[in-house]
Amino acid sequence: MKFPLHLALAWLLVLLGWSAAAGAGSVDPKQEREAWKESWNARIDAHKELRDHPCGDFAFDPWADAFLADCQGEGASMRSEADCKRRTDWVWERSRQCSVWQDWLLRNHQKHERSKAKEPSTRVK
Repeated sequence: MKFPLHLALAWLLVLLGWSAAAGAGSVDPKQEREAWKESWNARIDAHKELRDHPCGDFAFDPWADAFLADCQGEGASMRSEADCKRRTDWVWERSRQCSVWQDWLLRNHQKHERSKAKEPSTRVK
C-alpha cells in the first residue's frame, strides 16, 4: 500500500510546526523581559492625557487580557507553564505599579485639601 503524497506532506507540516513551536518556546527570559519593558515604556511615552494612560482601567485591563490570552481558556496556545508564569508575574508587577499611579490620580477625591503630589513614574527601569 502506498502512502499518499498529500498525507505525507501534511504530516511533514505538522512536524515542522511542532518543532517551530518548541523552538519558539526557548526564548531567553532576559531578552523577553527586555522586549516587554521596551513595549511598556513605549506605551507610557506615547500617552498624551491622563485618560489614555496605560495604567488606567480602560487601557490596562484590555492590555493584560491580550497579553495573557495565550495562557488562558480552552484556546490556550502551546505556551509553556514557565512562559505563562513569567507573563502573569509581569502583569502583576505592572498592576502593583499602576495601583500606585491610580492612588495618585485619586489623591484629591473627596478630600478637603488638595494634594500637589508629583505623578509617580510608571516606566520600567
